[in-house]
Amino acid sequence: MNAGKDAVVLAPINLLMKYTSDYPIKIPLSLVKLFLLLLGCVMIVAISILLILDPNKYILPRFNSPTFVKMVGYVGAGLFGVIGTYVLFKLFDKKPGLMIDEYGITDNSSGTSIGLIEWLDIDDIKTTRIMSNKILVIYTNQPEKYIKKAKNNYTKRALSSNLRSFKSPLSLSANTLKINHTELEQLLKEHLKKNKEEVTGL
Repeated sequence: MNAGKDAVVLAPINLLMKYTSDYPIKIPLSLVKLFLLLLGCVMIVAISILLILDPNKYILPRFNSPTFVKMVGYVGAGLFGVIGTYVLFKLFDKKPGLMIDEYGITDNSSGTSIGLIEWLDIDDIKTTRIMSNKILVIYTNQPEKYIKKAKNNYTKRALSSNLRSFKSPLSLSANTLKINHTELEQLLKEHLKKNKEEVTGL
């Protein structure tokens, strides 16, 4: 029984070891996770189209309005149609989802990625939740620098919203990466500490 317990404890460490080699450390996108996300988007878009085509059929006692049902359908079809299209393109993206090197963390895992986040700009990394979804908030001393790096207005608005909600514009998720949340958090914290110590000489 003790051997079994040791195996359970050591498994996460062994999984993490493969990401603690020399720089750069590259974490690929997970095709399985991306496919499941795409499937979810397709299902929501399909349901949204049904709401648009026959709103009377889906009226609820609380929302007794075909117009409201149609509005929900248009929002769902538009939002998840855009997300689904992005995920579809990501399935063919050959670049790593996340890269860690001596300069910082280069994010290519989501639609609001802004590329390199420098170690010197990172104060801390902490987990927070949005409903049941865990995300990593990258607390930075240069929030405006990264908001200005946004590639488009959508990304800029999303980063500004993050700043208001989480006190930082930067966040990461393991939702599209070939690594789980706990491993990703441990890995990033380990390398943040390592690079901070090299800078301070401690």
